[in-house]
Amino acid sequence: MNRSYRLVWSHVRQAFVVADERAKTRTKSGVSGALLMALAGALSISAAPASASSVCSGPSTTINGMVTGNTCELDQSGKSLSVDANGSLGTSDYQQSAVVIGNSSGDIGDIAVNNAGTIQAHDGEALSIIASSGANVDVDSIVNQKFVIGTSSAIAVRTGSGSVNIDTITNLAGADITGESSTAIYIDAGEGSVTIGSVTNAGRIMGDSGLYVYGNASSNLGSIVNQTTGIIDGGEESALTLSGSYVFDSTSGNYIPSHLNIGSLDNFGQLKAGSEREAAVELNRINLSGTLTNHEGALIDGGEGGIYISESALGGLNNAGTIRTGTQDYHDGIRLYATSINGDLRNSGSIQAGGDGIEIYQSAITGELTNSGTITSTAVYSNAISLFNIQLGGDLKNTGSLHATYRGISVENSTLNGDLINSGDIQTTSHVDMGDTDADGLSLYAAQIAGNVVNSGSINAADDGIGTKELGGSRTTLGMDLINAAGATISAEDDGLDLEDTDITGLIRNQGTIIGRTSNGIEIDNLTARGMLLGGLTQGAEKGVRLRESSLDQGITITGRVEGGEYGLEIDEVSQADLKIGQGASIRGDVLARNAQVNLIRGSTFTQQNTFDVKRFSIEEGATLNMSSGTSSSGDLSNGFTVSQGFSNAGTLSL
Repeated sequence: MNRSYRLVWSHVRQAFVVADERAKTRTKSGVSGALLMALAGALSISAAPASASSVCSGPSTTINGMVTGNTCELDQSGKSLSVDANGSLGTSDYQQSAVVIGNSSGDIGDIAVNNAGTIQAHDGEALSIIASSGANVDVDSIVNQKFVIGTSSAIAVRTGSGSVNIDTITNLAGADITGESSTAIYIDAGEGSVTIGSVTNAGRIMGDSGLYVYGNASSNLGSIVNQTTGIIDGGEESALTLSGSYVFDSTSGNYIPSHLNIGSLDNFGQLKAGSEREAAVELNRINLSGTLTNHEGALIDGGEGGIYISESALGGLNNAGTIRTGTQDYHDGIRLYATSINGDLRNSGSIQAGGDGIEIYQSAITGELTNSGTITSTAVYSNAISLFNIQLGGDLKNTGSLHATYRGISVENSTLNGDLINSGDIQTTSHVDMGDTDADGLSLYAAQIAGNVVNSGSINAADDGIGTKELGGSRTTLGMDLINAAGATISAEDDGLDLEDTDITGLIRNQGTIIGRTSNGIEIDNLTARGMLLGGLTQGAEKGVRLRESSLDQGITITGRVEGGEYGLEIDEVSQADLKIGQGASIRGDVLARNAQVNLIRGSTFTQQNTFDVKRFSIEEGATLNMSSGTSSSGDLSNGFTVSQGFSNAGTLSL
């Protein structure tokens, strides 16, 4: 049968090579498609499969010199191949493998390959494992100490409806497994099954894709370990692609996922993908019973992204190393879709992304989501942490650093069963072409949070420090308190707090510093809460506190400084919120609260600075009011005190 070779770009050779039809065609910048077609036509070659006898006729074969032209067939149980340091086994015929493991007539087992030299197929796969229909192939070990090179894949495993079982695949330090124009290690379970105890790399695995596994619910990988000296370079594609399949469900008439089973995945070295179309690690339809861990000192470097996981289940995800991506806004560090984690997602390392540092969509995590490292997101509309339509069983905590152009932490249409806590640093910088957007430090849209929202660190935002809103008619709810702790800072270009369409079961408490640099310290609209306690400093360029169409059952208690360029407090007549002024309170700016009762509470001394226009003002026993002329800072109110329902004094009034 006549075939034509195809001309493809080899990432490994950095040149065009002639390869079989499984190789993927890629266009290298600067070379036209017309030229490639002309070259391909000129190199069209008629070829037939070579007929070659096996060089591995006995139970044990050792190659210590150069052997070319013939395939080593390990087709009977107990066969083994060893290539010494000075040995070389190579083939050159069209689609001819250097080593073939399998027997079309039945089961084989106890196979071993130990390569300390070179195994190379100049036009095909270096090592091919095939389980024909119904056959079982058992391999004890594949060990590479030097070079395994295929023009297409270096190692390929395929099943029809049979099974392949491999105890270990090991690539030692200093060794190379290279697929020159295709996947370095290619594993396809087909309609059968593949079981591999461990894949361990301490050398280099390199190709136009690194390790590719396509399996199903009958397939199992015990562990994948890339050691400290290990490099898996996917070239134009992913370093690791691990994928389950789909099977037809006759009951529903639909195809449903069939998940590949994996025990654990650990990277101590480097996982790399150069193309902006691929993430370094891609997991689809996977059951990972253990944890995916990028260890301290390790690197995951992907053009399109770092770790992408979809339709999968994991025992945990932990980054203690570095994850690095391209610069576009869709180049995310970690992305989860329709995935469940039965444990925690933790970052204690560095995530450097053009897009979102961590993006989780339509997924569930039973444990905590924590950042104690650094997450940086640089492209327009990129968030450090973005959650949409997720269920989080534990706390969401930042004790490290989050820097983003858009939002530090964005929670939309999601449920958190614990607390949301920032004790680290959050900065949003916005972008010159973003316009007026909600580039908040913490952004909560239709978020349902069972516990507290706490800032005990620093938030510096390009828009609002903490912003809450409704989404699709669903309000944001907090089961406990919203707290800015003593020593903590929220500084924002617009409002320090912008709380809209929100229900808080507990209190809004400020014991630290809240500043709205161009607008308000605290902006509240259509909110319910038990009350507000203002210690520390609450400051806005326009208003310290603004309340509209809201209800605070226990009102607002002030024991700190509330300052506004125009109004210290502005409370509309629809809102329900009385004021209590305690010891240590200071209000700079007018107080407009015509539906509010104001009490100067027992034991406190308060000095008026600007205008008060309120329903009623009362001085309790043991309290002192130092009244002044009360010049209006807004210019909208009459100076002094205006009360619609009276002024009462049971303490001391000093004029």
